[in-house]
Amino acid sequence: LRGGGGAAADPDGGADTEAGAAAPGAHRGEPADAATLAQVVAGEGGGKSVFRRGARSLRHPGGSGGAAGLAAGGVLGLINLMRSAPRYPEVQNGIDYLGEDEHWLRVEEKLGQMDKAAYSGLGKELGEIEDFMDSLTSISCPTTILVGQADIPFIKPSRSMAEVIHGSRLEIISGAAHCPQYENADQWRRVISAHLAHASA
Repeated sequence: LRGGGGAAADPDGGADTEAGAAAPGAHRGEPADAATLAQVVAGEGGGKSVFRRGARSLRHPGGSGGAAGLAAGGVLGLINLMRSAPRYPEVQNGIDYLGEDEHWLRVEEKLGQMDKAAYSGLGKELGEIEDFMDSLTSISCPTTILVGQADIPFIKPSRSMAEVIHGSRLEIISGAAHCPQYENADQWRRVISAHLAHASA
């Protein structure tokens, strides 16, 4: 979060929704799919390390079964794979917050709006992105970097960003993975409120 003017994701609304829950393995270093779309960060040792891992899974989400589902049913063809994926406690927190039916309605709505070619093409683009960490030193506005405690691929990049952005704050949300606005909504709200208060001081 930078400054105080940007809109934050609303835990009860539709912004920045179920990416982490839709790809529950992503935060534990397992293949990701939609989760990679939701967060753009610089990887350890440069921007490419996180992106390449996500890019491979965007091209072949869920392995051969995911690729077949994508080809046969578009991005919505991934729903069944997501439903059968392991549910780690942090992800289940988010599903419980929304309710099972509401969670899957949001996943289906979100994926239904994605173009199959664009979804796969983004994987290629993410795999080729150059390291931009040095450019973050130019950020001068109040900045909070927020990451879920179990969103493992993004912990080190988040720490790296906090080191190079002067005066930034790193907030690690406990009991949360890629969607802390659902998985630990109370702490997420406190962090957002603290950031806005700091930015407007």
